[in-house]
Amino acid sequence: MIRYTKGFIPLLCLFLFMAGSCQRSTKVFTLEGNLKNVTGKELYLLGTQKPFDRIDTIRLEKEKFTYKAETDTLLPLTLLFNQGETLPLFVDKGLKITIEGDALQPDSIRITGGEANEELNQFKMRIRNIRDSVSLLAEADSFIRSHPFSQVSVYLLDNYFVQTPQPDLKRMNGLIESMSGMLHDHPLILSLQKKLDDALKADTGRYVSSFRIKNLKGENLTSYHFRDKALVFSFWATWNEPSLKMQEGLKALRKKLKKEDIEFVYFALDMDKKRWQDTIRNDTLSGEHACDGEGWESPVVKQFGIEKLPTVVVLTPQRKIVTKSADIRELTHRIEALLKQEKERKSKLKRR
Repeated sequence: MIRYTKGFIPLLCLFLFMAGSCQRSTKVFTLEGNLKNVTGKELYLLGTQKPFDRIDTIRLEKEKFTYKAETDTLLPLTLLFNQGETLPLFVDKGLKITIEGDALQPDSIRITGGEANEELNQFKMRIRNIRDSVSLLAEADSFIRSHPFSQVSVYLLDNYFVQTPQPDLKRMNGLIESMSGMLHDHPLILSLQKKLDDALKADTGRYVSSFRIKNLKGENLTSYHFRDKALVFSFWATWNEPSLKMQEGLKALRKKLKKEDIEFVYFALDMDKKRWQDTIRNDTLSGEHACDGEGWESPVVKQFGIEKLPTVVVLTPQRKIVTKSADIRELTHRIEALLKQEKERKSKLKRR
């Protein structure tokens, strides 16, 4: 028979109670706040990564709120309020976060609790008096490069460099390379890196050795079909007005270069293939027309790294990209220079 010493049972009960309490609380994070001038009586907490890939409602009581949930890792979340205002924050297991300020002055709202939130506060302080976009990008760039292990760097990359009308792909790639390997496993970075790889493969000075399209007649065409010729690859759409103007410019340029060793391909990003067919049926554009109906998700669009419309890609006969542009004057200059260079190259080969 096992005998217990006096006091053992109370100690055992205390140990079990503490162990149970710890087990229940280790994954819980807490948000406590005092926000003035919030429209309505609700806030919304948005997450896009597991285990918090949802929207939760937070009730306000006399401008104050308390919210608890579970996570087993550091996560970026967004607090939504006043019909469009957003407040980024970071939660982690066991973390208590306090949010205080005036909803009418979002930049003044203070978040305390956790290293990532403190780092984001410091960044906001650095940029609070900066208004021009170039300086803001410079500050974000500097923070990312000096904080290679911080989740805040991922947020700034997305907010300042990805979510822009014309992303600087090389700069984005350089910023990702400056991050630690741990951040490279972040879902956003994984997704972004794949897109960048496709885009940078098709950047100026690089080669696009092979591609496959189906023309208006339903014929499968590959890069081999255009062998030994310079190639002008125009990406456009019937619904994009600048694209239509570019097509007119290319029509005049094609007519001017009709005796040259050059081919033109017009790839439409339309998802409505009938509209595309109706648009080009009476078009006099000389060259190959193609549309796969997949829009921005088209493999060809991704392969060439197309980010905006119109974009015209000029390739040498060896399939090296000379330029990617939406300026017809620049395109004309680059194409004429390329054709002159190719004539000189062929002339030298004949003399050998």
